[in-house]
Amino acid sequence: MFWSLTTTLRGYIRQPLSNYRFLRSSSYLGTAKKGAPWTPEEDQKLLELLRSLKGVRKWTTLEDYFPERTHLAIRSRARTLVGSRSVSRAPFSQEEDERLLELVETHGEDFLTVGSFMEKRSPYQCSRR
Repeated sequence: MFWSLTTTLRGYIRQPLSNYRFLRSSSYLGTAKKGAPWTPEEDQKLLELLRSLKGVRKWTTLEDYFPERTHLAIRSRARTLVGSRSVSRAPFSQEEDERLLELVETHGEDFLTVGSFMEKRSPYQCSRR
């Protein structure tokens, strides 16, 4: 009984866990800075990279430029820096509601696209509305 169980499990384990990239990277081993504030130099470097790359598809590619930051931290900071338009916290006006309905009819429930057409509203606000 025990022997058949171990041979069955052995068929599922193909490689040792150390071979997986996500376990070896510093961002998953806990050696990354956690909660450390971003320096102005890091912000400037990130803005320059975003301008030169013209649209990042994989945030993990920027981990090479910021070895002490995770791709999630880089993505969050980039969205904070680039998307720093003034977002209104006021209730939606009648005009905004009508515009939102038109955009949802046109683009469906793709709120990233819908939110990009709303001037003072984030995609999250549009989806919650």
